[in-house]
Amino acid sequence: MDKRIYQNIMAFKTPAGKILGLHSRNLEVAELSEEIWASLTDTQSESEALLELQDWSQEASHQTHVSAPDYIKSLSINVTQVCNLHCTYCAAGGDGTYGSPTKKIAVEKTIPQIKWLMDRLPSNATFSINFLGGEPLLYPEALSAIGEYALSYAQTSAPEKNIRVQFNVVTNGTLFTEKSIAELKKINCSITLSLDGPPEINDRVRPTLAGAGATQKILEGLKLLLSSRQGIGSIGVQAVFGKHNCEVVKAYQFFRELGLDWYEFNYDQTNSDAVSSEKFERELTAVAALAPTEVELRKIKFFNQVFTHIDSQRGLNNFCGSGKSYLVLDAQNRAFTCPWEVNDPKLAVGSGTELDLKKMQHLDKTQLEANNCGTCWARHLCGGGCMYAHKKVTGSKHNPDVLYCDRTRNLLSTAIMHYESIRSSGLQ
Repeated sequence: MDKRIYQNIMAFKTPAGKILGLHSRNLEVAELSEEIWASLTDTQSESEALLELQDWSQEASHQTHVSAPDYIKSLSINVTQVCNLHCTYCAAGGDGTYGSPTKKIAVEKTIPQIKWLMDRLPSNATFSINFLGGEPLLYPEALSAIGEYALSYAQTSAPEKNIRVQFNVVTNGTLFTEKSIAELKKINCSITLSLDGPPEINDRVRPTLAGAGATQKILEGLKLLLSSRQGIGSIGVQAVFGKHNCEVVKAYQFFRELGLDWYEFNYDQTNSDAVSSEKFERELTAVAALAPTEVELRKIKFFNQVFTHIDSQRGLNNFCGSGKSYLVLDAQNRAFTCPWEVNDPKLAVGSGTELDLKKMQHLDKTQLEANNCGTCWARHLCGGGCMYAHKKVTGSKHNPDVLYCDRTRNLLSTAIMHYESIRSSGLQ
């Protein structure tokens, strides 16, 4: 898409010829005239069209950009660091261990950590616990034990604070049984299913340890899960794409037949390859065109997030809450600020209920400040991007990967185009 920038305004022409503008600070979207578009070729002029654009650019912001709070509101827990699959692109050591195989987290050590964090929550906060692995359903009892403690704490230890607790598990889906599903129902756990597409793709990139296909077992388990949904939260799927697989359209068409609530399409953060990055971008753009209504489009996590930020005019100052509102516990009860760093003990920021605040000082600035994103039109829809992805390519969390930024900006343009088209047509 042809883009032109003027102060706080990013303007672009859609493939259909419509001219759209985004106020990058206020997160407002508007259709622009041909006169305004033409005036952007000579921004030194004093044409009426450019003056009109200047007035819009200088409008005061009425929204507050979302920054991380000064307490931990989101926690991921590696309840195991072993796995029963051997994904070809696995970033957890190739075997789910992060280099430190641990079959079971010590629940008796985890509960004091949960209490320590929840003691520091303000009133009316929501505390989110995300269960990770390896494969967390190798130890489903840990999920219910930790979850039931957190719920009990919120209900009995500090009821006046009105703390809400919510849970999610990221699983490869091969271990759904009546027993494991019963453990999930005890805490009304939501499900994020890791699945990369139909069997001919998923069996190739996410095989078992013995090299066999796992998709049929996943689908059988998912059928069991969906047949008894009461007591389960949302059920969605996340898929990873890169040089190993860029068939996003095929994945989307397959996922739509499974009866899921949402879909997440991620580009492999360790993969800095221009060809696969551009193909992923084209494929996700094609997927957006297949969703006929806002409801369908918002089932795709990326587009839902963009719509939410524009509707609320509340943008991001941080891509994630790493070290600000978010922590990770590995299966040895050490604390980290990123789920992909648990293989490096030097990056641990604490153990048990002790946090080393000095090790977290470099995260005090917002990501937009630390990454020098101040002039990027996409900054408040992107939040500076994934620090882990930047570091893998450039060697520094705060030196953005150019390929990552280009891909993100292009996909955000696609999202803005669909936002305006859906809202102007009334296709809810």
